[in-house]
Amino acid sequence: MLSSQPKCWAESFCMYGFREFSFEEKIGCLLTFLFPIFFLTLKSWTNTFYFLILCGALLAVAAHPGRYLRGVDRLTWLVVILFLTPFLAELISQLGRHTLSFRSLDSPSRFLGGALILLYFSSSRISREILFSFCLGSCIGCAVTFMSLLLNQENFWSADRAATYFVDPNNLGFNILLLITCSVYLILYKGLHQGLKTCISLCVILGVYVLLISGSRTSWFSFLVVVEVLLLVSFWKNRLLLLLAHLILICSFIVLWGISDLFGRRLHELSEEISNIGLQSDATSAGFRFRLFLLDLELVKQNYLFGTLDGNLPPYSELKTRIGWLNYRDYNMMVVSGAHSEFMAQLVRKGIVFGFAALVSTFLYPTWFFARRLRSVSRREREIALLVVMILASILVSGWAIEFSNLKMNASFLSTFFAISYSCFLSKKARS
Repeated sequence: MLSSQPKCWAESFCMYGFREFSFEEKIGCLLTFLFPIFFLTLKSWTNTFYFLILCGALLAVAAHPGRYLRGVDRLTWLVVILFLTPFLAELISQLGRHTLSFRSLDSPSRFLGGALILLYFSSSRISREILFSFCLGSCIGCAVTFMSLLLNQENFWSADRAATYFVDPNNLGFNILLLITCSVYLILYKGLHQGLKTCISLCVILGVYVLLISGSRTSWFSFLVVVEVLLLVSFWKNRLLLLLAHLILICSFIVLWGISDLFGRRLHELSEEISNIGLQSDATSAGFRFRLFLLDLELVKQNYLFGTLDGNLPPYSELKTRIGWLNYRDYNMMVVSGAHSEFMAQLVRKGIVFGFAALVSTFLYPTWFFARRLRSVSRREREIALLVVMILASILVSGWAIEFSNLKMNASFLSTFFAISYSCFLSKKARS
């Protein structure tokens, strides 16, 4: 039998290699461990392992439906419905527009599969160990991404902004922050050997370096928010330590400003872009995002019921008569790249009602669900809740300037992560 003490399990995991697990449980841990390792370095890696986990869950549920579906409580079914919502919202919006685009349904369908993964892992006795495996793979993923960028710099943007052959700097910054946050969970995990925590801390440092050289200012700010959440939750009862931690953070910021040319230059560019922001046809990042945000608002007002299909905007001449400040460069950017905001993209693509439903089910309800668990009497539950709240904090900040769920790899990662995280609280073992 598995030990009821997480400390003993963690030691068993690291030293003896799953000896206490069944073969099925070993496969589950192995797949979730491998899932994030090459997330940012090998195209289709994440999607492949997503489907492997999904197929395993499908086969298990189909073979023993009673085991996985009997005894499921109302809260679990509610969360399952929330996983189905993004796909259903997209499908209903398309039917309302009398169009059907399977390509646009692809990313939301990953959350559809996430519902099945949730049912599978919530019936497992090792749902928390699965999350540990996922985070350990994320830690290694930070180091692998660093090594990949070190050896392959031909895909960098502007010679100094890191990117891979299939991930641009903005998404690289957003995604490496997800891996960093999962790695921090391991540092907080009570019971791990100090030497292992030192190795994990080194991987986190490598991940932070990747975040820095991505040059993504949105991800930098998201990182600060994640650190702030971590500090507030960890030191709220000790205000002196909280103040000291903030002083260290401020000093680190100043030192980084002085030693990193990229960091200083990008922040200087941001200050200039903000001071000159407006409807004029400036080609700055902030200027583009500001005008695309206003264009998103116009598209939402014009198609508030069922939204607008990706890349299927009205002709430029027609939009120009309605939006006087619109220029062709912004219009073409919207057609080719879509919205540059996750939240506005959902409203543009699905309309107000269904877009808001997708946002609530994917980001807002999880924030409420896991934030409440920060007060749990169980230390392990508080650690898991803190991990998810930090992930959601980065999403809620980045979502205003980056669209990410339209990428299949991101949808696969987030749906799997949320399914595993929910299962830690909804599993029959956790409820008993």
